[in-house]
Amino acid sequence: MTTARLETFADGVFAIAATLLIIDVGLPAQLDDSLAAELLDIWPQYLAYAISFATIGIIWVNHHVVLAQVARADRAFLFLTLALLLSVAFIPFPTRVLAEFVRTDNGQAAALLYGFTMLTMSAAFLSVWLYASVGREADPAGRGSEGDQRNHQKLSTRLADVRRGDARRARLTGGERGPLRAARALLRRVDRGARSLRAGGQRPELGVADDAAPAAAPCERAGMRGRLVTA
Repeated sequence: MTTARLETFADGVFAIAATLLIIDVGLPAQLDDSLAAELLDIWPQYLAYAISFATIGIIWVNHHVVLAQVARADRAFLFLTLALLLSVAFIPFPTRVLAEFVRTDNGQAAALLYGFTMLTMSAAFLSVWLYASVGREADPAGRGSEGDQRNHQKLSTRLADVRRGDARRARLTGGERGPLRAARALLRRVDRGARSLRAGGQRPELGVADDAAPAAAPCERAGMRGRLVTA
């Protein structure tokens, strides 16, 4: 399957986790001092919120980069991504605990909880990337659907140049001469057939004949999809 639904779901989890961080920032119900003093006194909450929000933001950016390199997602990749999102959604809890207990005797335990959560998240993220690369799910060279579209558009443009006889603009490379030469011969055959039908008073069917299939095979291998038709 494609990664569109996975990326949408992941974006939702990232957004909710980042939003929950600010909910834990607040003043006590009963103010023991002036409002200004109390606002300054909760500086650990501000700091924990900023660090956790930046962390979630960095994870989101890196996750977006990973999915941009992935051509498809199988069942195992989905579960690994769910493990990553599980750790991301858990971040608001250790953030609140750290902000509340960092200045107490339990500050070390709170810091250990926060650090363990980040370590778990890092391990989950690493597993996602390793599975994508080692499991050949990654497509760093752009050979996925977008890469096919770019190659198809490039070869289609050069085919149009060859058909107009503009060899200089076509700039054929060694690997493209064979398929484009076959395509040009195919177009000449279709044009001759169309002229013959017009001369006989029949309306030509614009398409590729069955006997022209061998000539079209190199074009299909070169990435030019669909049927070649006359203008």
